[in-house]
Amino acid sequence: MFSDMITESASERRGPSRRMLRRHHPTNQSLQWLLMLSAVALLLYFLVTYELGRFTEPYRILMVVAVLVAAIVYRAMGVFTLFERGHHAALRLMKAWAVTLALLLMIGFVTKLSATYSRHIFLVWAVGGAAVQFSILVGTRVMARLWTNGMKTYTPSLVVGSGELASYLVNTINRNAFISHKVVGIVDYDRGDSESANDAAAISVPRVGTIDNIREVVERHRVERVYIALPFEKTEDILRLYQIEFAHEVDIIWAPDIFSFQLINPSVRELSGIPLVSMSETPLASGIQASLKKQLDFWGALALLIVLSPLYFIIAAAVKLSSPGPVIYRQTRHGWDGREFVIWKFRSMKADEESDGTVKQATSDDDRVTRVGRIIRRTSLDELPQLIQVLTGKMSLVGPRPHAISHNLYYAEKIDRYMARHRIKPGMTGWAQVLGMRGETETVEKMQKRVQLDLEYINNWSVTFDLWILLRTPFAIISNKDVY
Repeated sequence: MFSDMITESASERRGPSRRMLRRHHPTNQSLQWLLMLSAVALLLYFLVTYELGRFTEPYRILMVVAVLVAAIVYRAMGVFTLFERGHHAALRLMKAWAVTLALLLMIGFVTKLSATYSRHIFLVWAVGGAAVQFSILVGTRVMARLWTNGMKTYTPSLVVGSGELASYLVNTINRNAFISHKVVGIVDYDRGDSESANDAAAISVPRVGTIDNIREVVERHRVERVYIALPFEKTEDILRLYQIEFAHEVDIIWAPDIFSFQLINPSVRELSGIPLVSMSETPLASGIQASLKKQLDFWGALALLIVLSPLYFIIAAAVKLSSPGPVIYRQTRHGWDGREFVIWKFRSMKADEESDGTVKQATSDDDRVTRVGRIIRRTSLDELPQLIQVLTGKMSLVGPRPHAISHNLYYAEKIDRYMARHRIKPGMTGWAQVLGMRGETETVEKMQKRVQLDLEYINNWSVTFDLWILLRTPFAIISNKDVY
């Protein structure tokens, strides 16, 4: 649910006296890490030895670099998160392996060492590495399931609360093969209406009591662990529960109700033992993540500029001949963190149509749009000058599309969290655009849907997500009929 980023301070290294939190490192997590990275290295060793007869120095270097890159990428992408269902874990693993291979190829290209290695060996290693790691992932989960199923008893646990957070906890704990604790029931709290009971009834374990009789419930079910999942306004109940359960010598785990907030890219980190919850943070706060996106933007934009360069001259000449005025249209918009920048486009409308300072979205049969402009707008070729802005760092290949400042001011008052879409660089294409939300947004509801998709992108950003959006963009341009 959260990415786990831990920072160790100098005071922590001097001793545990100032620590507020104690870290937990599950053995199964470390085992998966060791097995997968060892398997990748050993597979490369056997392939090279089989093909070349000996493990040469270039491949020894590749082995070390590959393990280091994989360790960093897997950590950044949360591959070894144990509280994740099997197919999600497998998909995350395959994405991380793909990113690792892409980075290795990039390193080989930059250092001009790619010709040193056999393409056949690298390809077999890439495919075989994916298969071996997938097998380890499945195998460790099956073994953990057999182990827990073979246990005569589970450690009984309770969840205090109801609603989405309680349901999430129950399902995550009871469906996870790596956890020996199992939730035997929900202890509900009274909110003065039937909502609480209805929420509890929707959860897969029975409602076994309320806060008022929790002592009896703990004794009857021999509970050893209690998860507290109450709303923040129930602080008094949380403290009272802690005091009651502390007397019973049971483990008490507090799960803060973050579902009650609409957070932007939430994360948890630690500062000198103090837990810090980020409620609104750019996905590019991490140096590794920012570097990955920067490299994708730079090399992707450079490649597209080289391939599409003939189109620039053709479009520029067509725009110039279609109507009087400049070839490039410039407009001030909000970029990353709300900073203003000037966006570039091939001009698609008659010059001076916005001389009064107002910005009006293009509509069907808009007489401001030139004949050439209608073609380049429909195919998004008017956006090509923004590739230069991607190279300069003003924009990204993928991100929320930047809107006119006057539109931002208008919609910010009507749509919650509208300005949060600026927590990442604006893009030439985006998740909202490939899902059909291009063109005119004549209603607030349409803009709200676009904003929801933009925030979904920010909360789920990854390099592989960017690549998926880039692959879908041409098909979205062809299929969308709402761009004028």
